[in-house]
Amino acid sequence: MTLQDLSNLGTFIAAVATTGSVILALVTYRKSTQRDALKGVRTQIATYRIKYEEVDDLLNTSAHVGLGMAIAQELEALVPDSKSTEAVISFLEDESNVNFLTQACYLGLENATKIQEAIKISNELQLLSASGQEMYPITSKLISILSLYPSSVLAALNETEYLTNLFQDEDAIASLKSRVEGEENRPTVFREIALWITLVADRLCGNVSDRIAENAQPIVEIVSNIFESSTDQKLLKLSKAERRQQEKIFSRLRRDDIEEPHEIIFELLKFYKPYLDSEDWDTLVECKTLLGVVHQEAAELDT
Repeated sequence: MTLQDLSNLGTFIAAVATTGSVILALVTYRKSTQRDALKGVRTQIATYRIKYEEVDDLLNTSAHVGLGMAIAQELEALVPDSKSTEAVISFLEDESNVNFLTQACYLGLENATKIQEAIKISNELQLLSASGQEMYPITSKLISILSLYPSSVLAALNETEYLTNLFQDEDAIASLKSRVEGEENRPTVFREIALWITLVADRLCGNVSDRIAENAQPIVEIVSNIFESSTDQKLLKLSKAERRQQEKIFSRLRRDDIEEPHEIIFELLKFYKPYLDSEDWDTLVECKTLLGVVHQEAAELDT
């Protein structure tokens, strides 16, 4: 072998080594990118689960109490003679004051800390549900629908119309009169108004909110556990399965004209059955059924 041959051989070996290094670097980069992506998905799903729990904690009776107190405080500032119980009642009965009542309700809602915090978190849930859509389209679709339940309750609760109508409802005012009759102490009438609003808000949304927590939250927890407990390899397989089956599932939803949220949820949940034990699957089926009732009640809030 001549010196030239050795030189050529050395050049070839160097080229092969360089190519191998590039390939190894690409493989390493790809694995690193995958790990980062999967870590991001785990974090997003876990954050979604935590925030879903936070919304539930905020949407309780104490939030309705805060709403009642905030609106009563705003109303007290608007009534010209707020020291007089009779003047307050007359102010409520006067239809020309509807704009003032709406203003009090609007400002009260703005100052109802827990409700506004719940609205903020609800918006964050909807943003989180869009994350990871390319890798996990079925999961993204599922949690986006689950986000609708707390948002529907908040949408109903955060309206001024039902509160303004309450203030000028004859039966409601008659009830208020009977409770404060003969009382001249200023805090009494506004305390009663705060209680009044609290009870209405609680009856309007409390039952629906509680049952959302009971039936939507377990679905979030079970699906979240799949992501939080699985290895990277299992999550990659799950991603491939979701992308492979998404068109089949979404086409079936369109073909069968499935529009009710709880029915869509069930069709999506079927995808996870192979990844769950029988106990978790039975829980999902039960929750889906009860969510159907919750959805109907939430829809009635808009009527």
